[in-house]
Amino acid sequence: MRAIKNLFVLLLIVAVLAVIGGIALRVARGKPSGVEEIKQGIVVASSVSSYVYGAKVGNKVILFDAGADPAGSPIDAVLGWLHASRSDITDVFATHGHGDHTAGVSGLGKVRLRMGAGDLALAEKKVAPEALAGKA
Repeated sequence: MRAIKNLFVLLLIVAVLAVIGGIALRVARGKPSGVEEIKQGIVVASSVSSYVYGAKVGNKVILFDAGADPAGSPIDAVLGWLHASRSDITDVFATHGHGDHTAGVSGLGKVRLRMGAGDLALAEKKVAPEALAGKA
């Protein structure tokens, strides 16, 4: 009986830690790191191991990935560094269709989202990531 009680306590502790970890990730995704210029005119900001790269070309901005934050906090950090606004973004190039690379697109209005054809169904949530495993 004591072993069952110990197992129950252990499971309860793991569940509480999982909930705390989930909350921490949700809070952290909206707080981007500082913006870093990696080359002249090309900058990067990260949030919860998801990166948003931005480059200004004339008065237009292109992004590479849009981050995991649907509110677009890392995007706004990149735009602030580039002295640009969301309306200056013309294109977002997504490296692949996972939500941690595409979630920020939803708040950008009319931009061209560019990605590989194989990732389109994933980004539109029409197929689960597991369904694409092993396909090349």
